[in-house]
Amino acid sequence: MAWGSHLTQNTLDEVFWAGHNTNSQMRVFTMQEGSNQYSWRDVDIGSWPNGTISSIAKDGTTDWLQFLGTSFPGNAVLGLTRRTANEVWFAWTASSGSGFKQAQVQIVELNTSNYSVISQWQIWNDNYAFAFPSLSTSGQGEVGISLAWGGNQDYGNHAVGFLGDFIVWYPEASDAALTRWGDYVSVRRSVPDPNLFDASGYAVFKQTPPAAGIRFDPYYIQFGRPSAGGVEPGHGDVHL
Repeated sequence: MAWGSHLTQNTLDEVFWAGHNTNSQMRVFTMQEGSNQYSWRDVDIGSWPNGTISSIAKDGTTDWLQFLGTSFPGNAVLGLTRRTANEVWFAWTASSGSGFKQAQVQIVELNTSNYSVISQWQIWNDNYAFAFPSLSTSGQGEVGISLAWGGNQDYGNHAVGFLGDFIVWYPEASDAALTRWGDYVSVRRSVPDPNLFDASGYAVFKQTPPAAGIRFDPYYIQFGRPSAGGVEPGHGDVHL
């Protein structure tokens, strides 16, 4: 059930992971520090569209989320972070449908003291898809995100930001498409400064002639609030 799911970042004394019973119920797994056993419980959430995940890139033909939609990791819960001792956030990719014109990211905030849902919301936009969420929590309790976006008039791209700002930032825009996008997208609390985030992503470009084919441009991003001594990510922005 939790095939492909990741483990929580910022675990403190307990690690969490999750899967889906249905598109309206999560199974949340947990394991205490020092324990040799894990447990689970089912949590009812708001229903979300779980059709085939897809998004056609700017070239009009390439489904840059094809591998995600037909193989791995599908709707696996990829983004997980323990924001506080009693608050864990979960994020995964959902398909279009149920009023969403594009693939989008579902986020559930859970109170682990009683396993009640604090909030459920989405990262979405009618003009492009979002996918492959990765979450982490800073030392100031702020949740950072690294994710993919694209489709319609764009190719597959990577962006980062702060959840709650309703905007994410990307350093460069891809100009080529492929059917497998999403490997190595991540965000972590920075070391040694826990108030900043470290993220990884990449862009896909056409080779410079006379070379043929495409090339990948992987990069590392460190970002944070100016008040925390960081630099907010810049270049281009995408509104959620």
